[in-house]
Amino acid sequence: MKQQDVMSLQNFDFLALSFAQMQSQGRRVDTEAITGNMDRDGKTWFLKRYNYYLNHLRNEALTE
Repeated sequence: MKQQDVMSLQNFDFLALSFAQMQSQGRRVDTEAITGNMDRDGKTWFLKRYNYYLNHLRNEALTE
């Protein structure tokens, strides 16, 4: 994997976390608008990370 590809994945992972945090704070997040220009693999990967972070944040909130 090229360095540029790794950096791109890190950026998308950061965005997935950021949008999950926004959603968990009660802000409306439109994942369809966010992923609208992504190819199928990119969209699948992004949504998987987004849902992972969202579930993690929700579980954290339940244990507080």
